[in-house]
Amino acid sequence: MPEVWGHLAPLLAMQVRRIFDRLETMATKPIEVRIARALLSLTSESFTLEEGHNASPPMTQDDLAAAVGATRQSVSKVLKTWERDGMIAVRYRSVEICDPIELSAIARS
Repeated sequence: MPEVWGHLAPLLAMQVRRIFDRLETMATKPIEVRIARALLSLTSESFTLEEGHNASPPMTQDDLAAAVGATRQSVSKVLKTWERDGMIAVRYRSVEICDPIELSAIARS
């Protein structure tokens, strides 16, 4: 059993660290930063469209709001602003990232 714990402990520690990082981000970062990080994280795990833009996996604005610890209305307001500025395109149940460089800059804020 100790040999199993030796392999399991680092994995658990990494998971706890991720949880604490996420809680810190939710408590200290503006909603724009949290949404940008969530979208970039989700799109890094998804696919690329024909034009080279990325789309997030299927999710509603409610799902995105829950992921970043915000209301759907707050998330919708940020997404509309970014869409107007040409950084993203909101699709049915997904978000296409049109300007990943700008979105990355926001995520690093």
